[in-house]
Amino acid sequence: MTNASEVTSETSTTLRGGALSLSAATLVGLGYCAVAVSAYAILPYAVASTGPSAIWAVLLTTLAILPTAVSIYMLSTRRPDAGGAYAWASEGLGPWIGAMLGFAIIIMVGPLTSLLQPAVGGQTFNALLDAMGIETNFTTGVIGAMVFAVICALLVAKNVTLSTKAVSWLFASEAVFMVVFFVFIIIKQSLSGHFVNIFSAESFTGGFDGFKAALIFTVFALAVVDVPVSMAEETAEPHRNIPKMTALILGLATLAAVLSSYALSVAVTPDELTSDIENANQVGPVYLIAEQFIGWGKYGVIITSATSIMALFIATILFAARFTHAMARDGLAPQWLGKLDPKHQTPRNAQLLYVAMAPVLVIGIGVWQGQSLASAYAWGGGIFSGLVLTIYLMINVAAIAFFLRRKKHGESYNPLMHLVIPLIGIAVSAWFLYQAFFANYLNSEAGFVAAQSILVAWAAIFILGGISAAIFLARRKSSANR
Repeated sequence: MTNASEVTSETSTTLRGGALSLSAATLVGLGYCAVAVSAYAILPYAVASTGPSAIWAVLLTTLAILPTAVSIYMLSTRRPDAGGAYAWASEGLGPWIGAMLGFAIIIMVGPLTSLLQPAVGGQTFNALLDAMGIETNFTTGVIGAMVFAVICALLVAKNVTLSTKAVSWLFASEAVFMVVFFVFIIIKQSLSGHFVNIFSAESFTGGFDGFKAALIFTVFALAVVDVPVSMAEETAEPHRNIPKMTALILGLATLAAVLSSYALSVAVTPDELTSDIENANQVGPVYLIAEQFIGWGKYGVIITSATSIMALFIATILFAARFTHAMARDGLAPQWLGKLDPKHQTPRNAQLLYVAMAPVLVIGIGVWQGQSLASAYAWGGGIFSGLVLTIYLMINVAAIAFFLRRKKHGESYNPLMHLVIPLIGIAVSAWFLYQAFFANYLNSEAGFVAAQSILVAWAAIFILGGISAAIFLARRKSSANR
């Protein structure tokens, strides 16, 4: 592994240490939460699937993620590294498993991000055109996706400080509007006597199957605890600040998801929400709800959708590029992806690669999914959820091995924190992975293209990851022996 002190005189191989304060790095993590995207494009499906009990799905998902968050918290105090789970798994479980897991993470935060955010950005662009009375189609959506990609490319092209400032302002705009909008709905409905009882059996409107379907969406909305680690090398005092960011980001993301779910539950019935989803066209169901409650304020949904998507896309590009850089400098990814901009010490090649992939993936997957950006987004989101759950499971496995190895070298060891909690994380992640991912898509009646192909893609990523890991490890060993 390359240490921060191992910098050549010709080219720096390390990111700029101390470039980000705790607040700046936290805002990037919050930008990755994309609270508006979750509220407008993800959580409505959870509420439609299970009714007011979507709040329980949010809380159950948070509890499921919590042991993994604790493992990440503990690992970050011992070894804050831009490589995150890859670095921890390499030390605890061996370089092949670490590299295979790293490959899966690169696919999740790189190519999948390059599909997901521009795809939903294209839908938002179409929503704006629809609101203006302009006819939209798949082609206009692709144009919108490329516009989003170009804007984000400009905002990540230079130093990380500019990128974090952009994410901060974009996140602030979405957060303020979303909180004011949903609090207004809750107050208005409460004054009218419209409440929901989440403790009643009737709140589970979709039964057990509906609740399981909702978990897919809540996992997608709350998979945020591994993001802060990617900024470890650029954040001041990472041993102290990265663990703080992990706890803060998960807590705020959960609060935002609970607020959104409750507001949607009291705004309309699950049947009405399902109808809004089916009839919303490009503008999305929350736009129709906003039209009902705040009139012209409905355009705020489209505007904050755009700012949220850009904040999320920038944050994920930063994450993906730094993770890729960490693997490349260790000889486990193409070396040109690990090169840093000599002036700003940012992984420029990796950042630009993932932005450049956006139009190719949006068009390719969109056409395959029936010339639909919404279907392309749903397909990529399904794979993302499966990868997140698998990676979280492996982080807990790596944590057990990591701390046992450190114990042998005389470091402090806490059986509760370093063994029991990771075991709980493994069990919970495995249950979610089976019930909310495998069983859901395997038994889906949506067909192979929309459902079962997600499972095939998930398996292919880990198979290719194992092959890639073996090849790069062999090359690294051969190079070391010369």
